[in-house]
Amino acid sequence: MLAHNPFSSSRVLWTTSLEGRPSFFPGMEDYQLVSASHAYEASKYESELVACALDELESERNNGVRHLAVHPGVAGTNIFLEHTGWLLDKLMFLAFYLARLLGSKHHPIHAYNAAISVVHVALVSLTVLPSLSNFGVTREKSGQPPEGASNGSTKTNRAGDYSPVRYGAETNIFGTEYVGVQPVEGYEEHKEVGRELVARCNRLYNAFEKKFKM
Repeated sequence: MLAHNPFSSSRVLWTTSLEGRPSFFPGMEDYQLVSASHAYEASKYESELVACALDELESERNNGVRHLAVHPGVAGTNIFLEHTGWLLDKLMFLAFYLARLLGSKHHPIHAYNAAISVVHVALVSLTVLPSLSNFGVTREKSGQPPEGASNGSTKTNRAGDYSPVRYGAETNIFGTEYVGVQPVEGYEEHKEVGRELVARCNRLYNAFEKKFKM
């Protein structure tokens, strides 16, 4: 559907996490994470691999659909307030501020500030994002066009020199939020795993569709 819309630069955003690391991924023998000891972290890393694989596959089809990984950094919510209570909730926020004071750039703390990565990547022109393709993750900064980028069509093949990144909400010590860029860890070692995850998800969907005659 996105590939046939009248506008260019269609994109799908995959919300991942700072905790999404290859060390938590149990392997394809448990890709549904039934027995995984760190299922949340593993699921977020799988999301990054799937996003990268789909982005490459769309590139090979030479259409303008992009799949981009984003994360909110570390933000406090009241999701556990009922279990932790008022005091522990306030201590959690205090710990977040202390981490930022000690130099962490990954603590936007408030949900409004943490949303900057998703909003930015959803709305900004792809030409001003650090590229996931030819330009890699070298010296480009968020909000600045990669060297050599044009304002033309984004429907170019990215598979030749693909270096995927994820976009995250970051902040300075004073709490001013901005969008940071980090490489997807272990991408080269898990490149084929991402494609296999996509293939297995497609098979599951097709089986579900056939069973329930959707």
